[in-house]
Amino acid sequence: MSKFSSPFAECEYLRYESPIEVFKYLDSLSGEYVEKRSIFAAPLLPEDTQEMLFKRNDRLIDIGLVRVVDWKLIERILWRNSPENTEVRMGGASLTQEEIVINYETILISSFYSSAVGDLYTVPSWLASRIQWIAENFNSKQIAILLKNPNLSTELIDQILGKKNWCENLTSERYLSMLWSLLENKIIQTPPDDDHDYDMSQHGVISGCWMLPIRLENNKNTAVLLAENISKFQEFEVPYSYQESQDDNSGDWKSKSIKTKKKYLREIQKKWQVEQEEDHSFGGWRWNCDHIRSVAVEKIGPYYLTDLKDFIHSSGDLKFIEGYYAGAYLSSVSVDDFDSLYKKYGANFLNGLIRNADIFLKSSKDSKEICFKLLEAAKEFQAPESMDEWDTPISLFNRTLKFRQNQNSEKYISSIADLYYFDNLEAEDNEDLNQRLVELQSSIAKLGDKNTDSLKASDLASLFDIVTKKLDLLESKLDEDLRSLSSSSKSIQDGVNEGIVSIRNKSVFLYILIGFVVGGLLM
Repeated sequence: MSKFSSPFAECEYLRYESPIEVFKYLDSLSGEYVEKRSIFAAPLLPEDTQEMLFKRNDRLIDIGLVRVVDWKLIERILWRNSPENTEVRMGGASLTQEEIVINYETILISSFYSSAVGDLYTVPSWLASRIQWIAENFNSKQIAILLKNPNLSTELIDQILGKKNWCENLTSERYLSMLWSLLENKIIQTPPDDDHDYDMSQHGVISGCWMLPIRLENNKNTAVLLAENISKFQEFEVPYSYQESQDDNSGDWKSKSIKTKKKYLREIQKKWQVEQEEDHSFGGWRWNCDHIRSVAVEKIGPYYLTDLKDFIHSSGDLKFIEGYYAGAYLSSVSVDDFDSLYKKYGANFLNGLIRNADIFLKSSKDSKEICFKLLEAAKEFQAPESMDEWDTPISLFNRTLKFRQNQNSEKYISSIADLYYFDNLEAEDNEDLNQRLVELQSSIAKLGDKNTDSLKASDLASLFDIVTKKLDLLESKLDEDLRSLSSSSKSIQDGVNEGIVSIRNKSVFLYILIGFVVGGLLM
């Protein structure tokens, strides 16, 4: 809000103040409004004041103006900030050399601290022209400022992802630089608000992203680009242009979708492999291609992966298998099937499961059982000499466990000790003890009544006996597990030791509790 009582006073103040003070004033005037601003938003300055400031023709003032004026004045600011010796036409008339201000920083108000580059599906011609000029002439850092703007229009994103229109003539180096910046935009990383119904602002972007692996050539640079960014893509959607290219309208929508996904995966499998490179180290060409194939399957989502299970398993591609177990419902793996699947698919099966978030759920007994099997297999896996320790299943397991804990400590198991708890005791060892504890609950609950004689000495003896036996069973189980893990990594041993300390602390607490019960009864 203006600090002046009249528009005239505000205009006179801005007319004679230094550019830095004008910028500060305009900056304070914009406030939080600038982040939510529409391209058609009303200006925050009277028209006469805007025109006066525009005529001051100052770089800093121009940057401040963009934050508070409407798109018409933004257009004029952009047009006059053009490269030297370039004829710029506006409304059919050529600007004079004196009207041309050479100022790259002001051109970069395309990132504007505002939504001046967005809010419309169709980019205005004047803005498209300015953006094209930036893309063709600016360096990578300056282009990144523009393309990371979260208000970019979907048409502009579509043009870049598809290398359409003004992008067609860009060099490969410049185009890849633009893709690197665009794929860091939070628009790419934002899931759709709807339930996959058609939505211009998001699904067009998702479709464009998934067309990149089909459209880009496989070389070391594009492999790095996709391997680094494919995990940011939203759940796989058949790209519109790819669907149209198949020209197959037979069957219902789901059968057509499954059929198209199979064709897409065949192309991915064929294109993103590098057989001639033996080095499979992290970040190498072959490693990147393998990662692209694996994540492409993982991102299809569990609903469709159920229908694609036979196709993926018959593909002969171990990276497809890895992606399947990373993205599939946990119900697709049972404890009974674990050993046979591990024997058949090896480290790819383990690595896929480790990437599956459901494996680390606290609330699921099934996930804990499989997670325990996974931990055992990962630590026993005999890594070939050529495999870096970073790539081994046990290393991946430990890193992922820590990541899940940091992601949501309430939802995911917080340490390996969580796999060694009371629910790991044999059911037959617990059933009788649990029943006897339940029978004692009612009488223990009446301790507050001084006149009751419901809690007898025999009850206390029974309670003490039950607690002792349960703790002995648990400690015995934990000691056995610790011995079996003696060859494991230090982090695993530490996790189990923490579990034992925790349980033994509980035993001390229970003994103290029994003491209080006895003491209360005798008082």
